[in-house]
Amino acid sequence: GKRISVPKKVEPKVHFANERTFLHWLSVSVLLGMLSLTILKFETIGFVSRCSAYLFLLASISFMVYALLTFQGRHAKMVSGERIRFDDPHGPVILTLTLIAAFLTTGMVQLGYTV
Repeated sequence: GKRISVPKKVEPKVHFANERTFLHWLSVSVLLGMLSLTILKFETIGFVSRCSAYLFLLASISFMVYALLTFQGRHAKMVSGERIRFDDPHGPVILTLTLIAAFLTTGMVQLGYTV
């Protein structure tokens, strides 16, 4: 006979886990944004210092957008009953590389090197 496709019900804990992940990414992004503002506020403002602060700010805003798009995408797939991957192979790697670059830049500024 015919196969009848019935959408699977997603448990509420899965939705809450999606929200928790979103909020965690936002908290990391806010910390990066605050670090950027701190550098701009208390650092002897030179060109390289500003670039370092703007790099942290760009990372912060980028990851806020990434978190929102990931949250909305997962939510839409859960509501539609589509199977999704809950692991995130790209976000943490990109965040780590961005932070390494930003911290190296800031460290070089503090040590007196020029970029």
